Amino acid sequence: MKGKSVMASGGILAVFAAAMLMGSIAPAAAQPICIEPYKPVCATKGKMQFTYANACFAKMDGAKVDYEGKCKPPKKAKAKKTKKKK
Repeated sequence: MKGKSVMASGGILAVFAAAMLMGSIAPAAAQPICIEPYKPVCATKGKMQFTYANACFAKMDGAKVDYEGKCKPPKKAKAKKTKKKK
């Protein structure tokens, strides 16, 4: 029985290899990697800003770089001063 299962798996491997050579099964695409040094950028994704380690990481995440450097914190709304009654 052992020899039969080895032949069967070998046959499957041969069919898979032949299909790859003929182009009907494409190998998995290599994932891009970012090797750029740390150079923070502020980028927008959707309607939010995020700080990325560099422009490469922002691009990989689908964000649009706004400017170099870390994102500035959002400005706080100033509270209105109320007059005290005497």
